[in-house]
Amino acid sequence: MQGPTRFEGFRADQQTAEWIAWREDVDPTVDALLSGLLAVAQPDPWSREGLIHAEDAARWWIPVPTLLELPEGRDRADRIAMFLGEVLRRNFGGEWINAPRGALDWGDGLGPSIRYPYTDLMTDPRRRLVAVVDNAYHRYWAMLWDHHLDCLRRWRELGCPTRGQWEQAGWVPPEKLEANPAPRQQPKP
Repeated sequence: MQGPTRFEGFRADQQTAEWIAWREDVDPTVDALLSGLLAVAQPDPWSREGLIHAEDAARWWIPVPTLLELPEGRDRADRIAMFLGEVLRRNFGGEWINAPRGALDWGDGLGPSIRYPYTDLMTDPRRRLVAVVDNAYHRYWAMLWDHHLDCLRRWRELGCPTRGQWEQAGWVPPEKLEANPAPRQQPKP
């Protein structure tokens, strides 16, 4: 007997009760986060500037990575990561998917990630939050925004090909082009 295919495993991951509950909680959680924890005073919290503000707030609310080991720290971090994912999803045509294999596991068995129509890469917001909390990057979420904006622009210039059209034409997604490397770490000011 052969095990499930990758596609069958992917489909099963999208249909778990935990994932469905997590997805249903996105809007109310993000709304509460905006009015409370992040208190985004920007005219548009879904903008690049809103992400910069949220990154600063994340550093404030989770000043050390060891807080991620505590239930309250992990809950706070999950909500902030959810906001990051929503900003990227809304602005770059992405969709939430559950990709637990290879994603940062916080003990809930989920791998909330954003998949986009113009790239093979997915964004794991939890991992992107940890990079900020670890202070490995400065203005990392703004760099992530800029990278996605560039990839989206290139994809649109090509007529917005579907994934099937990519494969058929042998097109190389923008992030795999040598002239367009992934965002690099910038030195801290």
